[in-house]
Amino acid sequence: MEHWPRDHGSAFDEALRIFLEVYEGRETPEAARKAFMRAAQVAAVQLTPADPRDSD
Repeated sequence: MEHWPRDHGSAFDEALRIFLEVYEGRETPEAARKAFMRAAQVAAVQLTPADPRDSD
């Protein structure tokens, strides 16, 4: 996340919130993955698929 735009927006904030919920055991890792992928899409951050599910 070193190259995330400085003005990261609400999708990024939502992804961080979900990440915290995963940490606390209230949400699934899959939910955090999807939220961060959505935040990256909104911020036009290019993702490098490390997971075959990301190449759809």
